[in-house]
Amino acid sequence: MKHLIAILVLALASIMPSYAQAAEEDAPKALRFAWGADLNSSVDLSQNDMTNIGIDAYFGISLPAVEMLGVGVGANVPVSNSRYSYPIFAILRTNFSSRPSLCFLDLRPGISINNRIDSRQQTGAYVSAGVGIQLASTRSFRSHLILGYTFTSQGDFTTTATDGSDLVLHAPDLHFATLRLGITF
Repeated sequence: MKHLIAILVLALASIMPSYAQAAEEDAPKALRFAWGADLNSSVDLSQNDMTNIGIDAYFGISLPAVEMLGVGVGANVPVSNSRYSYPIFAILRTNFSSRPSLCFLDLRPGISINNRIDSRQQTGAYVSAGVGIQLASTRSFRSHLILGYTFTSQGDFTTTATDGSDLVLHAPDLHFATLRLGITF
């Protein structure tokens, strides 16, 4: 009888660490500070010669079901002209689950400060939405690849005509297919 009790105690003791580890993995993550950066390339779908490359930096908090909730800024440089844009955005990156997942949703609403070819600035709406996959993940960082759609509103702007009068022109809205490669800490 003593041997049977000893065997049961040893068996329970050997499986308890695996239950503790599973419970630790299932426990929700604590609220923590998070930051990251993305390199991106956007192809102009609206045929306005605005295909660009850029960089985004962001910071915020990480919650159990939300990898990133915060704010960010970016700089987009067209490859064929000098009309830069600087988006300022909120960021939400989530997989809608507190468990780790390979895929996630990335949303970035905000505004974009656009530099015109005549050195004037104008502000318009900025929205970027994409679906991403985790490439590598450790306790301290995650790398990802995001494929998405980006919209930038250009709006109307006033310029001076050759006769000296004000001329109001409409700049077309921009639509992009965007590929982002990034890392989050």
